[in-house]
Amino acid sequence: MKEHNAPDILPFPHIDKIVEGIFSNFTNDYPNLDTSTCFSDVHASLTHWHQLDHQQAQPFLPDPTQQPVQIDLGIESLKRSTLATFEANSFDQFMKYKRGYIYNAGMSVWGLEFAPKTTCLDTDPATHYFAVGGYRQARSYQPLYTPDNAHPNCIQLVRCQLNTQNEQIPPILDLCLVHEHGHVRELKWCPYGAYEETINSEDPTHLPKLGLLACCFGDGSVRVLAVPHPKALRRHLGINDDAQPIYLQIKHSSGYLSCNGIPATTIAWANPSKLAIGHLTGAISVWNVIDALAHPDGSDVQRSIRFLQHCSAVHDAAVTCISWCGQDNAVAYVSCGFDCRGMATNITDPMIPMLIYRVRFPPYSVLYSDRRKDVFYQDADYVVRQMCLLDCQELKSGQLYGDNKTVVLSMDESPCHTFFSTGAADGFVKIHNIYIPKRIRGGVSFFFGSQGDRQ
Repeated sequence: MKEHNAPDILPFPHIDKIVEGIFSNFTNDYPNLDTSTCFSDVHASLTHWHQLDHQQAQPFLPDPTQQPVQIDLGIESLKRSTLATFEANSFDQFMKYKRGYIYNAGMSVWGLEFAPKTTCLDTDPATHYFAVGGYRQARSYQPLYTPDNAHPNCIQLVRCQLNTQNEQIPPILDLCLVHEHGHVRELKWCPYGAYEETINSEDPTHLPKLGLLACCFGDGSVRVLAVPHPKALRRHLGINDDAQPIYLQIKHSSGYLSCNGIPATTIAWANPSKLAIGHLTGAISVWNVIDALAHPDGSDVQRSIRFLQHCSAVHDAAVTCISWCGQDNAVAYVSCGFDCRGMATNITDPMIPMLIYRVRFPPYSVLYSDRRKDVFYQDADYVVRQMCLLDCQELKSGQLYGDNKTVVLSMDESPCHTFFSTGAADGFVKIHNIYIPKRIRGGVSFFFGSQGDRQ
């Protein structure tokens, strides 16, 4: 088998030797995140939300009667930390040289992602927000291919202070978006160009938006939400207590993307103009989000179909993951589904997908690397493999990126570094340097996490 080695020209000197962790120097420029503005006419609108107090929001929140989570932390000696729902703790209280936090969302998490902030507009770079969604019950699991009826649930927006030079401040629940669309199968922020801190609008109901959040709900719908910036929202409502969460109920969404009522199972942004949706039938649809949000029909379940670019039958069963290659001019993606196949599709000819691999169990994750133009997937032995697609005559597996004890549920790569991560069902998150030319089977760069549901 031909070995697929790292390129001769490395983006950073000695990058192929770094195995201890992420370094401070950026190896890849990400100008879109620094200066891009793609939705200057789309703002968060108060008419899309209805404010609730804590008592009114209680039916949408995780079960308040569940027991606090108990976690053992430490290196030489373990200390027990008890976290109730919505509480957080800092690692440095238990491990002197560790920086990080533990947050108890009180639910079974299926979607978690940080909101990207435009660098040139960001006046508080140490403050970041991440969204959390899933099932209301902490230990509930439902098969992906079973449509779920609508029921009350919530999306949590958590504020973090990520300045390692000062005292560590644990994350805090800042904004809670409640809804009746069932569990959150997946949520994804628009990758860039949607962040605002100030706006020029004469409409008093408009507020700056933190970003555009695409959500795949349990009722089969995909909605794009213009989430108001928590700081602007607090100023508008006159709430000075930063520790008091704000509860907003979703009345309308900025975009409602429905392909003839076919339930959606997964979503993936290519860039602000393209959003791919995987469906229960195995079909994948690609939508023009910029045009949809700029037109009133974009939020209409019947008329939003006009913003559908194409819909093709890629898999024979429900789609579990989609991964695009590229940012600005993304035209290719790979996908996997319950038919146990990995498919590559070019949207310039979307009706002829190409089979690139097959495994003996339904895969949940796949990654199409923008750095190496390679595909990373997990085989039936729980080993993450790398496949080179540059030479279509040799679609063979390349390097092996470590054994796992169970299925990998998520893969992603850093846009600014040469690392990609895998998150498995046993609780371990492993991070790898994709430019290390040779790797011993079972090795990882470094990992963190906890096995299973250890309390």
